[in-house]
Amino acid sequence: MRATRLLSVIAVSLLLLVSACGPKATPTQSGGTEPPATDLPASEPPAANAIQILEMEPPLENGLSANDPVMIRVQYSLLESEGKLQVWFERFLDAQCTQPGSGGGPKGGSTLPGGTIVAIEGGSQEYELSLPPIPPVDTAYVGVGVRLWTADEMTGLAEDMSYVWCYEAKAAATILARVAETPGTGPGYMVQNNPGENAVPGTGSISGVVFQDMNGNWQQDPGDRGLAAMEVLLATEDCRVTTASAVTDSTGGYSFPNLQPGRYCVILNHSGTGLVRPSDRTFLQVVANHTLHWGFAVVSDSNPSAGQTISPSLSGGVTIDGAPGANVSVSLSCPTHAYTATTQTGANGSYSFTNLVNGMVCNITATDRASGQTASVNNIVLADDGATNASPMNILAVQPHDPEPGGIAGTVTVGGVPTAGVDVYISCPSMSLGTNSRTNESGNFSFVGLRAGTVCDLSLSYSSSGNVARVTNVTVQEGQTTSVGSVDIVP
Repeated sequence: MRATRLLSVIAVSLLLLVSACGPKATPTQSGGTEPPATDLPASEPPAANAIQILEMEPPLENGLSANDPVMIRVQYSLLESEGKLQVWFERFLDAQCTQPGSGGGPKGGSTLPGGTIVAIEGGSQEYELSLPPIPPVDTAYVGVGVRLWTADEMTGLAEDMSYVWCYEAKAAATILARVAETPGTGPGYMVQNNPGENAVPGTGSISGVVFQDMNGNWQQDPGDRGLAAMEVLLATEDCRVTTASAVTDSTGGYSFPNLQPGRYCVILNHSGTGLVRPSDRTFLQVVANHTLHWGFAVVSDSNPSAGQTISPSLSGGVTIDGAPGANVSVSLSCPTHAYTATTQTGANGSYSFTNLVNGMVCNITATDRASGQTASVNNIVLADDGATNASPMNILAVQPHDPEPGGIAGTVTVGGVPTAGVDVYISCPSMSLGTNSRTNESGNFSFVGLRAGTVCDLSLSYSSSGNVARVTNVTVQEGQTTSVGSVDIVP
């Protein structure tokens, strides 16, 4: 991982040197930039879809405070005539941004609010984005990732999620860091010092707006109406137990007042209303005497970019000794969100878990009821607002095992009389084995601890006469002593 990060940093530095010599991007009214016209001749389209972060402000060594506006400059190559550029921010627990963290800290990973998706043109260009301060909520470090999408956001084309840009979340970047006296109109996180009218001292509240995002930009633009009569649920931090519900008013607003400080899950019950951004559920830390604002952007069903999958799902298949495993018990465990669930496979060995949460990192275990044998897949990261396919699991109901060793034994006679002191030499080429033994007073000999399936040869010699007898191609049987019977040496 460190080697990969070092290579990524070197690659970024080289790109910065190259880009510093070329024309710069021109700011646009939308907050992005027009790409320089001379980056590539029109006759030389990019060879592949690719994207990389070239520069960020604030500088990495400064860390990230919730008071800091963020500038991101990327280099992308897009084979299609148009597409989408996504920027997101991820929670981490370590300074290399390799150990994911959640809103609850060490429980696991989740995406921070504050990312964006913008429309871009094809070609090889630089693009600059200016974003408002990002609230690093309940995290020690913040990683930055970028991704290229098709224009309809249905297919990811390229991404850089190595998190080379790994910021320390500074002391100012706490749950109270992003303070505003008016609620935000788009999805995202914002805090008010004012706890609201009739608030019980020592409590906090959550409020926000649900609106129809007609152009899919995650912002409530003129014409993006608030959605009335939408149900918003307040649940425990694992999203499993609903503790309260609210119905949006004519403006799309909702509120949960007088909440005890602590961590909550807020869920938009939006079946049939379209794709929800950033997600149909989120985790918020309620602070005493403050109001938290969280907005849900619902992409209209009439918008061609709206998807049919509205919350993450996880599916896969199970086989038993290579054949489809029906009625296999499948258990799901997501330690990042303290979530567990069970199901069983269908006739073709397939299974599915639905209505999960963005950012979950999960483990799956399949158990064959008949043999009790298991198979598992670990550290599955759920795709945002989409379907994740787990690697296939094959259960070995008939477990492989190391064969038990066997042996070879027999009796040596000289002139028909069992004779002691006869030298017996065994040679087993596949084992690189060659060793001697001698018959006992009854003329018997034996070799033990031989590998099953090994083919051996025996050479028996009696020193008094100098004569030799041979037995060849003796196969060692598993867990048994193979007898060669009585072997006679001519006196």
